Amino acid sequence: MNTVVFGLRTVVFGSNTVVFGLRTVVFGLRTVVFGLNTVVHGVNTVVFVLKSTIRCQLCSDNKEREDIFMKTTSPFGRGHINDDSFFNKQGIYVNGVVANQAAWGLPAGRVTALSARRAEYEPLYLKVQDRNTRTRADVAAHRDKRTIYEKELREFHDEWIANNSAIPAEQKLILGGRVRDIAPSPGAPITDVPYVKLSGLGGGDIEVRCKVTEDRTMPSMHPDANVVEFRYILLETGDVPPSDPEDCPKGDSSTKAKFVIKAGAKNEGKRLWGFFRWLNNRRPRQEGSWTNAISVIVG
Repeated sequence: MNTVVFGLRTVVFGSNTVVFGLRTVVFGLRTVVFGLNTVVHGVNTVVFVLKSTIRCQLCSDNKEREDIFMKTTSPFGRGHINDDSFFNKQGIYVNGVVANQAAWGLPAGRVTALSARRAEYEPLYLKVQDRNTRTRADVAAHRDKRTIYEKELREFHDEWIANNSAIPAEQKLILGGRVRDIAPSPGAPITDVPYVKLSGLGGGDIEVRCKVTEDRTMPSMHPDANVVEFRYILLETGDVPPSDPEDCPKGDSSTKAKFVIKAGAKNEGKRLWGFFRWLNNRRPRQEGSWTNAISVIVG
């Protein structure tokens, strides 16, 4: 087997393998690997693992981590905490953990280890408070112990506290973290009914124009709604009109205050009866009241 080495680049002949730094070319099985891009020939298959795909995966991973972060933020993570604040936080935190160990299902060994680390850390913190008597060695010892202790607190919190469903939100606040409410806030209730005008456009099309107030000249969406919901039925002239939206088998919604219902040319001459209301379909859902039945001849 022949091998040639050029700096960081290695070329291997005989096995049909060529290695250039981070790029590898394999000709035996007709496989070519270039950094993040992979091409497979021979079975007429081409696979491109592009940088954009990897970026999407990274974005997805970051989103998952952000979802976890949104549930509860560790009191010992993300940003520097001064020594006095850290001392107070860790005391409250460990006291809460010890007092609720059984109720929260925390492992006794981990809680004991955390308490032991606290016992090592607190005397060092207290010792460096007196600037007149402390030494450089005292300051260094305190700094080193805090670094170790703070890392263990973060790991303990992520593993046993952050997503522990047995711990009420208010208890997590007591521990010193910020519990963020990830449930969407309810929108303002919609008490208005839309003013609706129906017009036949021909070919079985019906134009719908909705307004918030009767005196508006242009179609307008209610400020607390994001769609107009409607239900309708097509009846022969003279048939009994519907008395309730549930009597109408067809329905849809529009994000525009002006839109078209396509009843179809075959229904020309029939009467369209419809009910309309403002709706915010984002969670939690907010529904306005239905209009009375409104009708128009399909033209």
